[in-house]
Amino acid sequence: MTEVPAPPTAPPAPPGALLPLKLSMKPAIKPANEDVVRNLKKMQKNICSVTSPVDIMKNAILDIKRFHSQNDFENSTFHLGVINPVEPLIQEGPQCGLVALVMASQVLNHPASIDTLFSKAKELNYTEQGEMFSADDLVSLASLTLKCNGYVIASEDLKTKTQAILNALIKNHVVLIPYDRDCNNEPCLKEGRKAHWAIITGFLAVISSSSDRLPSCVTVNATNPSLLHPKFPVDAEAVTRYAMKSEDLRVFANQGKSIRTHLWSMKSLLESNSQLIQLGQEIKIARDAYVVKDIGFIRNKVVILYPKDEKS
Repeated sequence: MTEVPAPPTAPPAPPGALLPLKLSMKPAIKPANEDVVRNLKKMQKNICSVTSPVDIMKNAILDIKRFHSQNDFENSTFHLGVINPVEPLIQEGPQCGLVALVMASQVLNHPASIDTLFSKAKELNYTEQGEMFSADDLVSLASLTLKCNGYVIASEDLKTKTQAILNALIKNHVVLIPYDRDCNNEPCLKEGRKAHWAIITGFLAVISSSSDRLPSCVTVNATNPSLLHPKFPVDAEAVTRYAMKSEDLRVFANQGKSIRTHLWSMKSLLESNSQLIQLGQEIKIARDAYVVKDIGFIRNKVVILYPKDEKS
């Protein structure tokens, strides 16, 4: 979609290495004092090398704590987390949707190359240069190339989209979402002029320990008593209901302009997703050079993909 020159990035991680974590700079809860504000500024430099999904979540918990006053966190001691890390891929040209799909192919255990996806998308007249301005086309392309099933969540209601995303992530399904990308890669509100695709790889929910005793659908992490995970066999609906109690819900995300794994406010991401109403200037000027049906084909849309042998 609309291209913005990317800032210099670190060298690619070695094969098999997990990604350093770059956390969102926009707190879901307003900082309570000057110390918290200073902590927020330090977040830009707090890029941690991690070695496992649990390590990613532990580092995220440390940084989320900086968004809250001490009083807030006295009763906000449980963190329900799910993540399925992916290897990053930097896009060349307006390929954000296809790059997100390549990363999705890792989760679906059907690895695909950008060249394969681009060739098929062009053959189907879904794209000209790699752009994907239709959520339905992205699902169709995935079903043809990644041997998976999928569907589009189309809703203006933030709660409906939040529940659907959480439910999908808990089931280890793939979530792809269009949003407006700011210069720091985070969600912003540009009315679609910076539209961009990302893959959501997990979530982290801050839940008050005083709200209820722990439900039977979750289990405590063996090395971190404040970290919770879904209990096997997973009851996705029950875990989703519990996660929805969170007043600070974050998502882990990857996108084609950075090798980092980001931690974003779910609310900020969905608000960005809901206001994609116009094309960027570059697309408007050279519209014939792209396959653009209507910006509305991605507004308020979330793509869910899952293996053919699983239920939605």
